[in-house]
Amino acid sequence: MASSITINGNLCADPELGEATNGSVYAKVRIADDQYGRDPIFWSCRAWDNNTKIFQSAKKGSSMFIIGTLEQWKDEETEKVYTTVRVVSAGYNGGKKKDKSGLPF
Repeated sequence: MASSITINGNLCADPELGEATNGSVYAKVRIADDQYGRDPIFWSCRAWDNNTKIFQSAKKGSSMFIIGTLEQWKDEETEKVYTTVRVVSAGYNGGKKKDKSGLPF
């Protein structure tokens, strides 16, 4: 059974949207989780098919939550082990949107 995780944070870059060779659509995102007031933890996340829809309107800096499962894979060439989050659910954190001046609109 995979370990589940909930992440609250801000996107580090605009989501990378694409289509796999089998026709499945995906979104790759990096999110910085600094809810504990310490140095942020950066998470690599992957969403597939219907779970990609929320990321079509997301931008760098968007405050979001991601619920997912931890997955590990090993690069056969370098033997390095990577951990990613497979997105099960995602959404925007609450709060009023602000314009570039920082004032609510």
